[in-house]
Amino acid sequence: MVKQLKYLRRKFATVQEWTGVERGCIPIFLTGLIYLQYFFWGLFALGFDDTGKMSDHQVLWVQSLVLMTIITTSALLVIFGLRLNRRQPEALWFQHLGANFYGLCLVWGGYLVGTLSLPAGVVLAGAPIMGFLILDRRVMAVAIAIAFANILAFNLASAHGLLPYAPMLRTPGDVESALFWTGSHVFFAAPHLIVNTTICAVLLGQWRRREALVRALSLTDALTQVHNRRSILALLEAEVARSQRHGPTLAVALLDLDHFKTVNDTFGHPAGDRVLQEAARVLGATLRQNDAVGRFGGEEFLLLMPHTTRAEAEVVLERCRAQLAALDLRADNGERIPVSASFGFAVNGGSPAITGDLLVQAADQALYRAKQAGRNRVAAGDAAALAAGTAHPAPVRAVADATNATGNRGWWKSLEGWREQTAGVLEWSMMARAALMLGLLLALQAGVLLYLLVTPHVPSAAAQLDMGVVRLLTWVQLAQCAVSVLLLGLALHFRRRGRTDSRWFEYLTTQYFAIAAASMVFDIGILGISTGGILTVGPMVGFILFRRAPVLAATVTSVTCIVVLAYASALGWVPYAPMASLTLPGWQLATPFWVFTHYLFFVPVMGVGLMLAVQIFGRWREREAQFRALSLTDALTGVHNRRSILALLDREVARTFRLGPPLAVVILDLDHFKKINDTYGHPTGDRVLQEAARALTASLRKSDAVGRYGGEEFLLLLPDTSMEGAVVLAERCRQQVAALEISADNGERFRISASFGLASNEKDYCLYGETLVKVADGALYRAKESGRNRVEAVLATTR
Repeated sequence: MVKQLKYLRRKFATVQEWTGVERGCIPIFLTGLIYLQYFFWGLFALGFDDTGKMSDHQVLWVQSLVLMTIITTSALLVIFGLRLNRRQPEALWFQHLGANFYGLCLVWGGYLVGTLSLPAGVVLAGAPIMGFLILDRRVMAVAIAIAFANILAFNLASAHGLLPYAPMLRTPGDVESALFWTGSHVFFAAPHLIVNTTICAVLLGQWRRREALVRALSLTDALTQVHNRRSILALLEAEVARSQRHGPTLAVALLDLDHFKTVNDTFGHPAGDRVLQEAARVLGATLRQNDAVGRFGGEEFLLLMPHTTRAEAEVVLERCRAQLAALDLRADNGERIPVSASFGFAVNGGSPAITGDLLVQAADQALYRAKQAGRNRVAAGDAAALAAGTAHPAPVRAVADATNATGNRGWWKSLEGWREQTAGVLEWSMMARAALMLGLLLALQAGVLLYLLVTPHVPSAAAQLDMGVVRLLTWVQLAQCAVSVLLLGLALHFRRRGRTDSRWFEYLTTQYFAIAAASMVFDIGILGISTGGILTVGPMVGFILFRRAPVLAATVTSVTCIVVLAYASALGWVPYAPMASLTLPGWQLATPFWVFTHYLFFVPVMGVGLMLAVQIFGRWREREAQFRALSLTDALTGVHNRRSILALLDREVARTFRLGPPLAVVILDLDHFKKINDTYGHPTGDRVLQEAARALTASLRKSDAVGRYGGEEFLLLLPDTSMEGAVVLAERCRQQVAALEISADNGERFRISASFGLASNEKDYCLYGETLVKVADGALYRAKESGRNRVEAVLATTR
């Protein structure tokens, strides 16, 4: 049973990967389950209430037929959806059908037990939030508008006497019927609360873990597990900015593994991969704790050494050089693989004029001198000299500030910036998130205080209020606002003092929110629609801002307070809706004034929930898609990275196993690329890689794929392609690469070429991807031995 529950949890946690029709079936299925619960409650009410003083039996019998109709319709729609999923898996209209079926059915259920009741508030606030987690945003916008308009129409009709309020339940006349009324509302609200809280907890928790994983993948080199190019350059910019603000020196080093092409050509690419992995491991173990290492290119690594002088950098890099030279790596035949590296470094000396680009450029020039001097050595560059002879544009931040000062940004762009900042709330410190929650609570409390101050002066409203209680609640609300201001100031003080995380303050904030919210909704009716909104939106906001444990503890506190107050009201120990005049029937405050009052409390709460759901959930989807794309894309060339292209190869091989079309794999190596880097510099080498990737992408078909396999190596996948067709495609790619003309930084123009090795499984569909890559690598080696700039093809077999 436990294993099955864990499986269902993992399955539902990936709901965003389901088809649109499958997600559309979820609200329909939930409708059937909820109305099945309603049906059993109706049977219980008919058997328990013999006198008919608690419920209208005639309405119950009629509604039993309606309930069975809705349950049957739910089952039929789910079956229809599963069949539709085979033909139109992304049918948006079915999501509209599911969302509106769920919304309208629950609006009707809310009308039967009271449209200003606790269940109505839970459904009206919880369904949209849950919907934004599961369904398309456009679908939810339409469904929310329809459901809200319908329930508002029922409320206004009941308030003006056009429809009975809660036709299925009679107004409580004694303690027994009051307890029945209270138990019924809690019974109807409980499953919605449980479902909403569970779905929010599971999905938000899963999204946190998935986002952390995808973020790590997008910033990590797939082969060496150190920072990739994108990540190390971002760290460089951050360290340069810190150095410019606070003054400590920053050292940047570039290292190049010596004769790495010879290692690949002599021992094969698997041996070359082991060299890179071991080099990354040694560098990570040799550098200090606050240093960073990233793979900058094929066999190049970029090292960041904050708070490091020139002399200290030379000592650290010499230690790294010695550790690499001492590596004892063996090829498959037992022969020792020689490993050494040349280092170039530069130090900014704390100068604000030296940018990250200048540091890399100076380190690159020093690296070039180290290789010219015989390799396996450390050389220093002069970034200050480069800075003295280079004009730099204004920093991006200064340009942005100037634009804002002239008023060209506009309010819309400011709003977009606020939305981006809100969407990144998970990256805020705990104290900042606590301040946000306290700020939201304070805004709500201020609105309630304003209501208590203004409403007594409205003649039509004053007649329905107990003025003595209103004056008392005004002072209570003022005291609560003071406590919220005190806690908010304490959170901001802790944040300024650097105490960004405090478990006890996290628990204090969430518990205070739960108790303060419960006290506010008690004033106008503890089983009202506002209570449902607080019970639903509170946990959702909490799961976004805080850890799961304090949020669950606060939810238990809030539910306990509300249930205790509800039953205390039913037993007559405390008044129901203390603000109401004693001349009004407390259990059915359905006059126009009380409809306005409940909506005045409920709409801001629901608005905050929907705003956060739309902004944060939507942005999380976008960011997850962006991170996923980044984790699958090479930062320099924009094609698939090594991790992504190998994953595609595995999928294509599996498809070949099942269906049989031949698959061709091509490995190409840019000829004499090291010479290009040594002659023209790494920036020119980067342009060569980018242009080659662009030419390869343009030469292939839409069904083909190209990925950067190593430094200057690319891997091409040609699915459903015969050996003959693959050779034609590879030859076309070779010609397009050979036709490229590259401009160096000094203005000199030169051409490039590439050698291609091709392997096809046309004779044996049972070959694994690793075998195809190994055969293609052998063909590439023969192409280079035969004079380069050519295509060598092999039909791979298991024999």
